[in-house]
Parts: sequence; structure tokens; C-alpha cells
Amino acid sequence: MVEPPSNGLSPEYVAGFFDGEGTVGIGLSMDATKSGWRPRHTLYVRIGHTNLAILEMLKHQFGGSIRAYKFKPGHAPAWGWALGPADSINFLRTICPFLVIKAPEADLAFEFSKPARFDKRPVGMPRRNRRLPAASIEERERLRVQLVKLHGLSGAARFRSLASRQCIAQTTRTSGGSISGTMSYRAGP
Repeated sequence: MVEPPSNGLSPEYVAGFFDGEGTVGIGLSMDATKSGWRPRHTLYVRIGHTNLAILEMLKHQFGGSIRAYKFKPGHAPAWGWALGPADSINFLRTICPFLVIKAPEADLAFEFSKPARFDKRPVGMPRRNRRLPAASIEERERLRVQLVKLHGLSGAARFRSLASRQCIAQTTRTSGGSISGTMSYRAGP
């Protein structure tokens, strides 16, 4: 394992590296319960790369785990670094001011991470068995689908989307209003 510099990697460097090599995702799995199937959405951050040393530095600085990808003949060995939900948000907060291409993905991750309101649980029901109301599940799925659509955009289209968002924010600031509410991202130019 390569030891990172004593002060760690700079947030600017990590943001640039993440813009090029990383992804923000919301996974969907179905949990079996006594009353049927229940969807579970999970936020994650991943970076895949052929240089294990840089991934070790990220793990040392931000936590997470590294796993080897299946070796393909004719390809360089590759590894993936991944963070779970809480660590993903902390990581994105650190690098968000410096993101360019992945800024819209980070915005959706922050929106996804807002605390969900659970249904009131009956007395004696374990905390882990709390259920999200249908509206919260639908909102989480909407964010997941929006993130999947962003993954389909080219870098140029994402940059145009970011430029549009910054232009709207600038206009709102100069007109004396405050920026609030949710932003929508266009898939086209």
C-alpha cells in the first residue's frame, strides 16, 4: 500500500479525478418482508481505475472499500473504490465546490440524503422494521431515475446543463431573490 501525503489529497484534485473516473448512484433492491416485497434505495459513490495506489489513498483519506474487478484478457487489471450512503455524502460535501461534470449528480445525492419521514411504528415494532410511506418511496425512485438519465448524458451535455444551472442561479441572485426549491436538469442542448 502506498502511503498518501501527510496532508492527504487536495479536494480540488479529488474532485477532478472523480469528475473523470467516478460515479454517484442510487441502487435499488427489493427486500422480502412478511407482507410482500419492499423496495430499498441505497446511495453510493464509486471510482474504478487501473491505478491501485490512488484508490488506496482515497480509502485512507475517506474510508470505504476496494475490490478487484474481474480480469479480462488484454486489459490492465482494475479495481473499484466504493463508499456507502453516509460516507458518500461526507465525501461529496468535501469535493462538491470543485466538481464540474458530476455537480448535477452530487445535487441529486444531497436531495436523496434528506431525512425521510417514516410511518409511525406500532408499539413494540423494532426500529429496523419501520416502513417508508409510499410518497417517500416514489420520491426516492424519481431521484434514482433522474440520476440514471444523467448518466446517459455526454460530458458536453452535462457541462451545458451545469452552465444553464449556474446562469439561472446568477440571474436569481442578481434580481434580489434567494435560490430555493429544486432544480431540474435538461437532457438536451
